[in-house]
Amino acid sequence: MNTSIAGYNALYLTTNPLPIDWATTESRLVTNGLVPPGGAFSTDGFGNAWVADPAGAAPVMCVTSTSLQHAPPR
Repeated sequence: MNTSIAGYNALYLTTNPLPIDWATTESRLVTNGLVPPGGAFSTDGFGNAWVADPAGAAPVMCVTSTSLQHAPPR
């Protein structure tokens, strides 16, 4: 998914940046041929929705999964 987002941003970041809203972001990726239609990439491998990383930041530059655990800081 992050490869598709990077491709979109390379083409459209200055003219049509990706919003935080995942449904709109996914729709733009599908419309521009960066992910296939049908929702196969709507969620991570565990069925959880993608979230912007960092959360709440726009334009979306990458996403992560809530299924991933991050190691605590040392």
